[in-house]
Amino acid sequence: MDKPKNFDESGEALKLGWFPLLVVLIAWASIIVLSCYAYRGPTPQPDDIVDELFSAERAKVYLQQLVGDSIPHPAGSQQNKIVRQRIVEMLKSFGYSVEIQSGSGEVNASVRDRSPDEEVLSLHNIIAVRKSKSSNQSKKKLMLLAHYDSVPTGPGASDDGVGTSALIEIARMFKQEPPPNRDIVFLITDGEEMGLLGAKLFVEEHPLADEIGIVINLEARGTTGPSCMFETSRLSRHLIPIYAKIDGRKFASSLFFEIYRRMPNDTDFSVLNKAGVLGYNFAFIGDVKNYHTTADNFENADLKSLQHHGDNAVGLVRELLKDDQAEEILSLPEKTRDEAVYFDLFGQWIVWWPSGWSIWFSGLAIAMFLVSCWKLTNHQLSDTEHQTTLSFKKSLVSLVSMLTTIVLVFIVFQFLQFAIRTDARLAHPWPANPVQMLTGYWLISFAVTAVVSLTLLKRVCGEAMWIAFAIVWLGLAVLCSIFVTGASHLFIGPILTATLFGIFAVGRNQDGLASTFVVAAIAVGVIWLPMECLFYDAVGFRMPYVMGGRMAIVSTALLSLLSMVNLKTRFWFAILCSVSSVGSFALAILQS
Repeated sequence: MDKPKNFDESGEALKLGWFPLLVVLIAWASIIVLSCYAYRGPTPQPDDIVDELFSAERAKVYLQQLVGDSIPHPAGSQQNKIVRQRIVEMLKSFGYSVEIQSGSGEVNASVRDRSPDEEVLSLHNIIAVRKSKSSNQSKKKLMLLAHYDSVPTGPGASDDGVGTSALIEIARMFKQEPPPNRDIVFLITDGEEMGLLGAKLFVEEHPLADEIGIVINLEARGTTGPSCMFETSRLSRHLIPIYAKIDGRKFASSLFFEIYRRMPNDTDFSVLNKAGVLGYNFAFIGDVKNYHTTADNFENADLKSLQHHGDNAVGLVRELLKDDQAEEILSLPEKTRDEAVYFDLFGQWIVWWPSGWSIWFSGLAIAMFLVSCWKLTNHQLSDTEHQTTLSFKKSLVSLVSMLTTIVLVFIVFQFLQFAIRTDARLAHPWPANPVQMLTGYWLISFAVTAVVSLTLLKRVCGEAMWIAFAIVWLGLAVLCSIFVTGASHLFIGPILTATLFGIFAVGRNQDGLASTFVVAAIAVGVIWLPMECLFYDAVGFRMPYVMGGRMAIVSTALLSLLSMVNLKTRFWFAILCSVSSVGSFALAILQS
């Protein structure tokens, strides 16, 4: 009786050399480099560019006038009044009739320490309207939103002087153009840092609040980085395609919103969103160490971030006004939700689908997996009874090894996180040397994965590993599709790619299996790794369970690949990753 073609004379599963592993590692490294290159704001446009385009250099002049003196201007302060007057004078110089909405608001208990002397603050929102050419005043208005107050501990050049300056420049631009087909409201609120007080005042007391249809909010949680669209209102299924049409780099993911809504953070957008207004929320989040500190000054403000804020806001307004796409969205029933799953590919393209499709995509992946299993069964040679028993045992071992990898990588990450944070220099959620630390964590995750493959997968064939890999990723895709739909693309993308390729490659020979795992690992890299920069800027090491979970899930793709390479390659890979990880952490400690 002939031996199965994927086994040697002794019954050992045949193993390949280092080449498949090398291909994936190079691909992953290339993805990270490419995503870091893409993770930048656009080049600031000069001040002599045509009026139809946003110019960061023009907006920079406004920003310097507002916050160039580096004096904090929290709500209720004398400097707040000075900044407000400067904004009003700028808008009036463009020909706007400016309204000041005055009122008061009670400081939110969560930020009570920012206003130790006063519980109730005097508030002054700034409102200007670019009137439309339409005589139909019942048409819902578009709104551009930012806040001009700062925290008491910093001048707020980026949070939210950049957003305010962008709105001023946009207001100037639209004043130079023919009237749009619906009113554009510019609202620059006061008291955002004290608990979204100005936005609440507007929604609760201003008559314009009921006339707003779509809002675009410009915020900041750092002093640099690209402008990310991290939150949408309901009807994102209809809002995302419009955002996808604008020119330039686009950074967005429904995963951002899934994370953001679980964090104790809010912006003025939250107030409008709760009031039923549709819209988009943008922020740049790089250099979080400057956030709400004296370092949030004019010198540290990034003109690329300013340009990107302006490009996003102007692009969206123009698309919403084009053929009056806003009207199509605003005419939908108020109770309609119609959410979307979406993500960007290297800042160039937005991939999206209706959230209800996620479970169907998962079902499609399951069907393709079953087809690959059927083909795998048909390719089995003689001695069917023995081969089936052997396959079941090895599939079970493979599944256990996948789950073991997830658990061990997660535990090791948590242990290292605890140990490293005992050093005060590295305890900050955004430490001084994140690249070295992140590299160290990823390398130790790979080392753990290699050790699991050495101990549990010595005699496991690639077919069994394929079954285990697909079961784990299909299970996660289904669970996310049901419970965390905004994150479902993280699993649907790779498993759809892997199962589609697997239909043609699985069951032919070891090269076919190896190719399937290479394709699967690259697909995992394309979906998961570009988030590295944005993800770190967003949460740093504040959410170690999420950080460790990411590394554990990605490591399963590497485990599948390691099961196909020989033991010698796995051993040296484990040694190399371990030594390199120690070196990365040592470098982070020395440089801190």
